[in-house]
Amino acid sequence: MVSHECALRPTPGGVQRCTQEYMAILGAAGLEPKAVSYREDRRWLTRLRRKLFPRPYRDKLPPDFFRSCLKRAEEEDVRWIFLNHCDPLPMVAKMKQSKAAAYRYAFLSHGIDSTDFVQERRIDGQPITFREKCFLGEQLFDEVEQRKHLDLVCCLSGQDEALEKWLGAKQTLVFPRICQTRPLPANTVPGRIGMVATLNHPPNWEGVRLFAEALTRHAGAKMRLVGGPAEEGAMLAREFPIIEYLGFLDDERLEQEAATWACFVNPLFCMPRGVSTKLAVGLEWGIPVATTRAGARGYRWDEKILPLADGPDELARLALRQAEKEQQEQARMGSRKIADLAPTLAELGDLLRKKMAEIENSHQF
Repeated sequence: MVSHECALRPTPGGVQRCTQEYMAILGAAGLEPKAVSYREDRRWLTRLRRKLFPRPYRDKLPPDFFRSCLKRAEEEDVRWIFLNHCDPLPMVAKMKQSKAAAYRYAFLSHGIDSTDFVQERRIDGQPITFREKCFLGEQLFDEVEQRKHLDLVCCLSGQDEALEKWLGAKQTLVFPRICQTRPLPANTVPGRIGMVATLNHPPNWEGVRLFAEALTRHAGAKMRLVGGPAEEGAMLAREFPIIEYLGFLDDERLEQEAATWACFVNPLFCMPRGVSTKLAVGLEWGIPVATTRAGARGYRWDEKILPLADGPDELARLALRQAEKEQQEQARMGSRKIADLAPTLAELGDLLRKKMAEIENSHQF
């Protein structure tokens, strides 16, 4: 598997969690994934070019990195090369021009870059420049060209699969989110609503603000916010007095804090790339959760068990209802039932194994 070294680190970020799940699925499919990692090209001239003349999917990989990948593939005698995240995709065309044409290439998608670019520019609210329009156009057509060289695209959600097909992906496969339950002890403070967010990610920033605005309209409501950077968190707390900003907490302190929450809220009101991995954490903890349809993308969900919201006001009402003392037992049971709907690693490994066999036996490639 070809991946940026950052994605392979044992840290709690969303990219790292998705990468770990992809690695586990490959193992469950009977494969023995070997990581070939890289660092972003940091030569001064390359960095200057990226700053002055930014172009999508350019100047990220080290020079001739694809040759080291080919060498490793030959040494390991592999049939498939898996590419984690978007940055390695441009090298597939180069690899196919060499003696690597016999290999199959699978993209382990965390979502499409142009999806987030559009959302970030929308949320920013500033006029879109001619340069940005050109960048987005080039980015989209690069993504179309990349799909011509891929045998399989593995996606995190049905939304991403639809976009991949729109870009021309030949074969796609969706892996719903995995939830491995590890319930927290119930030290619930009635009515306490909490959330965890990376606050410099524009969709998260927008979601927290819209939810806080809606929650402000309910007398006495309070919200505990965990995450960083601290500057953004402090800014939100100044703007919305209902927010009690706790900063960044390590795993132990976060679990102690979350055990007091009567509801874990995942406020997302747009469709960025990938999935909300933090929602899986709330489900695994077994505490009541409240989210939106956008926030639950990529999860197996049954609204008869746990309803989803569409907008901020509806999400605020849902969260407050989940947080009521009288609702706690039923709400916790709902979270456990949603977590139980998640697929097993064995199920996802079997899906991948069958899809790979189908592709290998097809005359299409």
